[in-house]
Amino acid sequence: MRLRAGRRTHAGAKGKSIRISMGAGARAALEFRAVTQSVDEAIVISDDRGNIIFWNEGAEKIFGYAEKDIIGKPLALLIPMPSKALRDGKLEHILFSKAAPIDRKTHELRGIRADGVRFPVELSLLTWAFGNKVFFTTIIRDITDRKRLQKEILEISGREQQRIGQDLHDDLCQQLTAVTLLTEVLEEKLSTKSLPEAADAVEIHKLIAKAIVQTRLLAKGLLPVEIAADGLMPALEGLAANAEKFGQVSCRAEGENPVLLRDGTAAVHLYRIAQEAVTNASRHARAKNIRIKLSESKELVVLSVSDDGIGIAQGAICNGGLGLSIMSSRADTINAALQIRRGEKSGTVVTCSLRKKPSW
Repeated sequence: MRLRAGRRTHAGAKGKSIRISMGAGARAALEFRAVTQSVDEAIVISDDRGNIIFWNEGAEKIFGYAEKDIIGKPLALLIPMPSKALRDGKLEHILFSKAAPIDRKTHELRGIRADGVRFPVELSLLTWAFGNKVFFTTIIRDITDRKRLQKEILEISGREQQRIGQDLHDDLCQQLTAVTLLTEVLEEKLSTKSLPEAADAVEIHKLIAKAIVQTRLLAKGLLPVEIAADGLMPALEGLAANAEKFGQVSCRAEGENPVLLRDGTAAVHLYRIAQEAVTNASRHARAKNIRIKLSESKELVVLSVSDDGIGIAQGAICNGGLGLSIMSSRADTINAALQIRRGEKSGTVVTCSLRKKPSW
């Protein structure tokens, strides 16, 4: 605040009046602080070295640090990032590339509270310059409740899929089987009488038998996937075989070595991600060739599905349709990193990277 001839008049010494007014810069600073302190999101400003220079009340509520204890500390204390990149002044590069596998304006990361608890956050990053210095404004939202709801929706969806699959297998398949028996009887009666309609009965019998096979495969796809420690690759091979049989595409699954995945839940989610990617490629991308690959390194298990279709639009990657959102939620559930991008020449590449547990 500075004193100058201005708006407000106060009685001063010897009856003289002093006009006091706030400069434009000071007013803007107070207005900015008032606005930032009135929102629930964390608003954090850091310099080009990644050190925090501004901290609002929303950030204190979300992360648990008082302003006096966090000013001057690195942003990496809240959102872990490679320290070397921060020292090199590459905060923007790290946030937009490594920590944001899906290219969107907002990025889902993991934050760390003052008590050491990790939790999911949604982050937006803005850069601005003042003089010859660059600053970063980071807006962070706690999305723990959203992730919990997404997990519940996935569980409800899974239970509904299981119910539909069970009904297809136990009810519809049984009824179709009964119809095939009736057509066999009809075929015999017509053949005995040497009627030409016997040939029609034979064709009906074949069609119903084919429908039974397809219904059982649909039911199998909807029922829970039981995957042993080394069973993810065989499950993916079965997925590829079904895609070729019913999707009119060339689909192959390959893996360098048997990948052991003792976490059954993680294996099921990886399988469902591959299933969704294959479905998108065959139904929507008009792909002719689909490749499923499962590999592992010392630290990661990597699943990738690539195709030669028309490719996913950038807007679809940014906005995320239902299928992409479900894949993203499944990846988040098992703390895996999901990347969806256009292929180098054509098509789409979906990659899910799962960090191994120490016991693997």
